[in-house]
Amino acid sequence: MEKNLEWLNSKWWYRLLKVVYVFIFLSVSALFVGLAFDELTPYQTLDLEQSTFVCLSGNTKTFSYRNLLPIEDLSSLKNKRIKYSTIAVFCGIKGAFGEDVSSGSTSFKQYQERDDYEEVMSAWHKKLEGSFILNSTEKTVGSWWQVVFASLGSIVGILLVLEIIKRTFYYIVLGKIRPRI
Repeated sequence: MEKNLEWLNSKWWYRLLKVVYVFIFLSVSALFVGLAFDELTPYQTLDLEQSTFVCLSGNTKTFSYRNLLPIEDLSSLKNKRIKYSTIAVFCGIKGAFGEDVSSGSTSFKQYQERDDYEEVMSAWHKKLEGSFILNSTEKTVGSWWQVVFASLGSIVGILLVLEIIKRTFYYIVLGKIRPRI
């Protein structure tokens, strides 16, 4: 009997191999589509260039959030929580005890030992609360088209690899790359 697809279909192990083939295709496709969805889904993030920090007292200038990055971490900027010392540095406002905050050399331990420390710091914080305005702008990073194209591309790539494996199998077992039924 000549070996062809009809002969292969009569074998139980070949039918099992086809089921495994479909299972592998579905599993790997689901994995790659899931990865594409997880990694490329569009999300909102803080626009460091468009978001500004405006000083109303002291040094009345407008600063980009990007200027704050060496001092503040990104998560505090996203939540609009900026340290008072950062505000004082950029706005040119003296510290609670009249020290130059921008130098960074002042040790606050010496001030914490004072009896009126809490009272002076509270008054300084109230003064700073009205001395700046945060204008946060968000931007969208990524697009749904990236997710769609990455998913389709991965499915096509998986199909190509599996087709090469299938044709190699046909060549080894049947002696032909494109066997007839």
